[in-house]
Amino acid sequence: MAVVLSDNPIAQRILNAGMQLFAAKGYAATTTREIVEAAGVTKPMLYYYFQSKEGLCRSAIQLYLAEVKKRVEGIFAQPMEPVDRVVEILWFHLSLFAEEPAVCRLGSSLMYDPSAEIPAREIRTAAATVRAYLLRSATELRQAGQLRPGSEATLARVLGGLLRIWSDDVLQGNGEEPTHQLVELAVHEVLDGFRVRPMEAA
Repeated sequence: MAVVLSDNPIAQRILNAGMQLFAAKGYAATTTREIVEAAGVTKPMLYYYFQSKEGLCRSAIQLYLAEVKKRVEGIFAQPMEPVDRVVEILWFHLSLFAEEPAVCRLGSSLMYDPSAEIPAREIRTAAATVRAYLLRSATELRQAGQLRPGSEATLARVLGGLLRIWSDDVLQGNGEEPTHQLVELAVHEVLDGFRVRPMEAA
């Protein structure tokens, strides 16, 4: 299920062109002229929809993040076991990396590009949002008695590390891409180190 960032076909074309170029060349190295030529539009059209290159980049990240929030909240709204919810949240994000590689490469490049400090703020917000969802999932596990109290933040960090490693594999084509079954197995194996021990259950 690919993310549609705009219901306006012209704006979507500009967004797509900008994301592809930002991901391939870097934000700072991409010019407005290159974006409009790739999108087949004029500069005034880009300025009309996004005001600037920075505005285009911000819009792409913000629209993408809004869609992610909506879908993850949908996962939290579904009745399921807490451990299954962890699996589904991780799998959802990995699926997006596979389906929207331009957006995800853009995010990765901006995160470590010191010349793109302003749009990088949106990237840091997106990363913080993912961490918050993982912590929320870990808290749900603890509330269900399946996680030792005080382990929530550590588990969320470990799950975030797994997500980062797998997302790099997806984007770079390193070896076999993760499957839903692999994600499920890894989550259960990680939790074996965090589950409530029999003597601590009381």
